[in-house]
Amino acid sequence: MNTFLIRTPGVDLVQFNNVLNLLRGFPGPVSFFSNEEENIASEITEVTWDDEETFNRPLESINVSYCPEESFHVDYEPYRFPRVEKQLTWEDLFEVCLEFRHRNGISENDYVVLLTDLGNDKNWFGGIDESMRNIFVQTAHWSHFFGSHVDERFPITYEVTAWLLRTQMFKTREELSNAMHREAIGCMMDFCKSKKDIVLKMRTADLCIDCLDFLENGVVSRPIIQQFFETMDGIRRNLMFRERSAFLKRPSSIEINGYNCRILLSDLGNLEVSLNPKEKTLFIFFLRHENGVKLPELVDHLPEIRSLYCRFSRLSDQQRIEDAVQRLVDVLDDNQQQVLSRIRKKFRDLVGQSMAEYYTVEVETGTYTIALDRKFVTYT
Repeated sequence: MNTFLIRTPGVDLVQFNNVLNLLRGFPGPVSFFSNEEENIASEITEVTWDDEETFNRPLESINVSYCPEESFHVDYEPYRFPRVEKQLTWEDLFEVCLEFRHRNGISENDYVVLLTDLGNDKNWFGGIDESMRNIFVQTAHWSHFFGSHVDERFPITYEVTAWLLRTQMFKTREELSNAMHREAIGCMMDFCKSKKDIVLKMRTADLCIDCLDFLENGVVSRPIIQQFFETMDGIRRNLMFRERSAFLKRPSSIEINGYNCRILLSDLGNLEVSLNPKEKTLFIFFLRHENGVKLPELVDHLPEIRSLYCRFSRLSDQQRIEDAVQRLVDVLDDNQQQVLSRIRKKFRDLVGQSMAEYYTVEVETGTYTIALDRKFVTYT
C-alpha cells in the first residue's frame, strides 16, 4: 500500500518531514513516500469566523445537531474573533491531489495525502474524495484545540492515519459518512460536531466495539490494520508522555544515532532535533562532557571539536573548516553565544520551555553544561 505525502506552500518543510518520519517510524506494509515541492492551489478565498462557536463547528449534510456544552474540555490556546481564514473548497483541494498524480504518474491504486494549512469550505480537519484515494489533512489550529505546547506532528499524523484506516474499512464515502458516530465516544469514527471533541478521540486513539466488529466482518488486510493501530497507539502514548513529563519532572530519553549523530527524542516518537553543523558540534561536545567546560577552555579541546565539525560539515575547503572551528573556540568571538542561543531556540520550539531546559547548554558559576542525566542518553 503506497501513500504519497504532499503539501501546499504554507506547510513548513520541517513540520512536513517530521510527520513523514513519524509515519515511517511504525513499520508495516504501508509505505510512505514524500514530494517536498510546493503544490499550488487555485481559487483561494477568505472566510470570516464571527465567534468561537461557529469556528468550532464543522459543516456537513450529516444530520447532527450542534451541542457545544457536550464538548470535551481542554485548556486550549484562545483565538480572537472575528477571525479571517484563507480556505479552499474540497473540490479544489482534491484537484491538487489529482494534478500531483498526473504530473508524477501515480497509480490509481495508490493514495495521495495533501497536508495544507488552508481551511476548507466544510470546516473539517480532513476529508476524502469519492475515489477513496485522495485525502487532505489540515495542519493549522492544533494549538487551539490541544494547547500551545502541543507537538503538532501527533494530531496531524493521527489524522493521516485515521483517514487511511477508513479507506480500509469502507468502500465508498457514503458508507463512511453513514458509519460516523453522532455523539463523541472517544472512537476514531466520532464526527466531532464540536471540533474540540478531537482531543477526546486522540487521547483514546482507538475504535469502539461496533467499529471493531465492522472490521472483523469486513475483508481487510490484517497487517495494514495492525500498522495503523500501532501508529495511533504510539501517538496516544506520546501525547500523554508530553502532558505528564512536566508533572513527573522526567525528560524524554535522547538517542544519538549513527556516525552523523542524528539527535532523536525517543519518548516523543523519535522526534528529530535538526541542528546545523556548528550547533551539533557544540551540542555533542557538551553532551560528552557531563561535568561541563568553561568557554575559555574550549580551545584546550580543539582536536575534539575539529573532529566533530569535520564529521558534520559538508565543507571540503580545509581553510574554511579551520576558520569555522577557530570561531567556535575563540572566547572573544560572539559566535559561541550565537550558536548556543540557536540550540536553545530549536529545543524550545520542539518541546517547550520546561522540557528544553534539560537539553540546552546553560552556564552556572562560569561552567557550561547540559543538565540532562546521562542515563537518558543512548548512542547507537
